[in-house]
Amino acid sequence: MARNARSTGAGARSLVSRVPPPRPKGFTLVELLTVIAVLTILIAMLVPSLRRAREVARRAICASNVKALAAALTLYSLNNAGRIPLGHQGNAEFRQTDYLVNQSTSHLSRPDMHFGCLVNDKLVPNPKHFYCPSATYPLFQFDTPINPWLRLSPVDGSLNWTRFGYGTRPLAAWDPGTGWVRFGWPDRWVRDLPRYERLEGKMAIAADIVSTKDYALTHHGDGVNFATAGGSVHWFKLANFNAEWHAWRGYTLHPMDYISGEAATGTGFYDPGQSTGVWFDMDRALGG
Repeated sequence: MARNARSTGAGARSLVSRVPPPRPKGFTLVELLTVIAVLTILIAMLVPSLRRAREVARRAICASNVKALAAALTLYSLNNAGRIPLGHQGNAEFRQTDYLVNQSTSHLSRPDMHFGCLVNDKLVPNPKHFYCPSATYPLFQFDTPINPWLRLSPVDGSLNWTRFGYGTRPLAAWDPGTGWVRFGWPDRWVRDLPRYERLEGKMAIAADIVSTKDYALTHHGDGVNFATAGGSVHWFKLANFNAEWHAWRGYTLHPMDYISGEAATGTGFYDPGQSTGVWFDMDRALGG
């Protein structure tokens, strides 16, 4: 009997050992889909916030860049008998070209446009600082195929245009007789440069590209940073620019695509005779 009992006990233990342990319970398909849905919603909520945070940071860097540009312009005036290089290419119809550093392959060592004055006076130690970090259009980004930094363009080796990512108030036409600028050369023709001391402190002198609405939209999208002659930096919403500027379509997103003769007047960009245009809009925002 004792032997049978021991045999029975051993058989029971053997039977128990053959029973597989219970498996841990996993996610059901419904639970898995629920988790994925929750994560998708969270990501959709977080991504716009992250994008806004990045744009806020880029906007702050841009404001610092514009302030540095205004400081460089002012420093140039202190080194050059009070003359400040605020202008545009050639005649009045080119007032929108207020962002050029160089316009010719023959002047690579001495940039020939108004921002070239800053380069020639060694006031641009790091040119990357004069480009908006929010810019999406290669025409106003640093050292791109269509905007090479003072070198022959790989797109067209016969022509080299170098542009900053910001523009200046177009106060002077640079050698309007020929369309070429020589103010940055050692024999500076300074007689036509504006005088810094004659500028109002609240006058906007440098800003994100505002030549046209198309160009402005490729920067921050809803506004621009601008700096005054007094050195302060401000934010201006695109919606507050004049209606004529908003409506004008003379430029498209191509460097040479403009309607000749329409840039000077009737665009809402700059008309000193009527004190109208985007630069005056920015002045008035500060009570200027």
